Amino acid sequence: EDILQSNPEIKGIFAGNDESALGVMEALEAADRTDIIVVGFDGSDEAKKSIKDGKLNATIGQRFDLIAKKAVESVIKNQNKEKVEKQQNIEVELLDKDNIK
Repeated sequence: EDILQSNPEIKGIFAGNDESALGVMEALEAADRTDIIVVGFDGSDEAKKSIKDGKLNATIGQRFDLIAKKAVESVIKNQNKEKVEKQQNIEVELLDKDNIK
């Protein structure tokens, strides 16, 4: 609500997680603002439902299968005394009305 009041020209909001994005959607509804694009992060079931319902615009879906695979590979490398990178990038996917399952 504070962001909307202090930045009336805002066009989009990227929330750090889906729970925050859904909270933003509540604030937008209360302010009768339908002109702002909102994207969450996690790919939660609640966010997917909100997208299907035409409320939330999108979420960034974490690939838990890839996260788990990379974690296991890193543990094995570590046990074998091989170098494990401190930062490892994991592919994510955009989930929006066109590709929600």
